[in-house]
Amino acid sequence: MSNIIDDRGIKLCAYAGLAFIVLFLFGLVYAGLFPPLNPASSAQQIADYYRDNTNQVRTGLVILNICFCLYVAWIAGIISQVKKIGNVSNTYVYTLAGALITLAPMLLIVTNIWAAAAYRVERPDEIILALNDVAYIIIVWNAPILPVTYMAIGLATHFDTRENPVFPKWYAYFCYWSSLTALGSILIIFFHDTPWAWNGLIGLWVPATAFFGWYALTAYFVVINAYRKDLYPNC
Repeated sequence: MSNIIDDRGIKLCAYAGLAFIVLFLFGLVYAGLFPPLNPASSAQQIADYYRDNTNQVRTGLVILNICFCLYVAWIAGIISQVKKIGNVSNTYVYTLAGALITLAPMLLIVTNIWAAAAYRVERPDEIILALNDVAYIIIVWNAPILPVTYMAIGLATHFDTRENPVFPKWYAYFCYWSSLTALGSILIIFFHDTPWAWNGLIGLWVPATAFFGWYALTAYFVVINAYRKDLYPNC
């Protein structure tokens, strides 16, 4: 009976991943926080954005806050599927789990900091600027943790030598490429503009494109795999 429940539950976890990425992006865009506010803006310009769009920012952040439960369910789903790789080392599984779990509180903290900036918009401009800076630095600068995620699942896939692997072989190379692109954000604390800033091509857009591409592709495979009888015979 437990296997039947587990197998059916994987479908809920799989679709939770797709729902999360849609709601996460929608919440960020609706709040006006993505694309990012310009790091070269003055304290007054940043504070005025929060004051002029207070309820819009708050509403977008409420959406972000609600959707994180979906991310937790998706973590369970993807870990379950990586464990289906018969000859995979537990090291890869635990590394992947640790990296994915680490991302969850980071995203929650960022949401809370943005919420603090929008909670009392009568604060001095410099305080709102500081809160905004901290939020963007956390969410963009700490992107190098993503290569750990990409490499763990990429290596697990690479060593899946079965005729019908859990993830296709080319997916492993996509993970390796994504690992390299994520490193571009590590220099954002040196720049307020240029391509290396948190709204620049190298500092943001290349790593963000890789992340959302990796997440969407991985979520797609997790959904497809949830219907595979060779992986989940009790579905």
